[in-house]
Amino acid sequence: MPAGIAPRDPVLRRQETDQPPCESGRPRSAGTAKEGPTGASDAPGRPRSTLGALEPTGTIEVYRGKSVQGYTLLDSEEKMSLKQATQIFEKHEALKRPKIMAQEIIAHILHPRPHLRFIGAYDAQGVLSVNTVSNIFTLNPDIEKFPLKLFLGILNSTVCSWFADRFLYCNATRTMHLGDYQLAVLRMVPKKRWKGETAKAIVRRVDERIDIGPPSSEVELKDITKYAKILEVQINEMVGRMFGLSKEPIESIDKAMGTKSLIETGRSGKNLANKQQESAIKKATR
Repeated sequence: MPAGIAPRDPVLRRQETDQPPCESGRPRSAGTAKEGPTGASDAPGRPRSTLGALEPTGTIEVYRGKSVQGYTLLDSEEKMSLKQATQIFEKHEALKRPKIMAQEIIAHILHPRPHLRFIGAYDAQGVLSVNTVSNIFTLNPDIEKFPLKLFLGILNSTVCSWFADRFLYCNATRTMHLGDYQLAVLRMVPKKRWKGETAKAIVRRVDERIDIGPPSSEVELKDITKYAKILEVQINEMVGRMFGLSKEPIESIDKAMGTKSLIETGRSGKNLANKQQESAIKKATR
């Protein structure tokens, strides 16, 4: 299945807190550090907000969930001091490694029908985030980037979100978090499949999608959205095949989840839609 609990997965892991499990046996909250901009925990299962750690006069960029555009990160205006950033990196060295940064508060999409959508971006620079972002990295710092990018393609696919929406979050419409259910530790595709042609093709498309980068203008946004949609549709189909789905189920998932690119559902797409709406209103009132 696209995602699930795997207590001893040797490959990928989300950053965990230092807190013990709660009395009910629920897994420790994941995707957060004990202190700093990645979150701290006052009680099991939910990190407290750390937006107050951000400083107007800071020099180090820090990313919120809204900056996580599918496959890439948008520019962030949030900052923190170099001293504070240094302290965090000293305590949590894994954050410096290439990793996936995923929206901790899962996107809720209304069209073509209400559903949840995982959105993750690739970070090769080792940036910092607040606790609305979950950081996913390889346990072994020497492992190649291939499995990380393969998992990013799976995480961002409609197949993965469709499965999670129905069987993990049970079509929930309230605010849902990435770390609530499956995700203190993530199950990866078995190693024997890494060398398969489908896995290699997924990673090639993921690399192409990452290389598109964030749009720098409205004109560029329109152009790259078309290319991004083509790549994402191809990734969706290949992820479906990797998990044994035939053409008909993949088409059913596309129909249920829609075919908008992650750019269109993200901040860039929403900003463009708002501007187009404002422009239409101005023309109508002239």
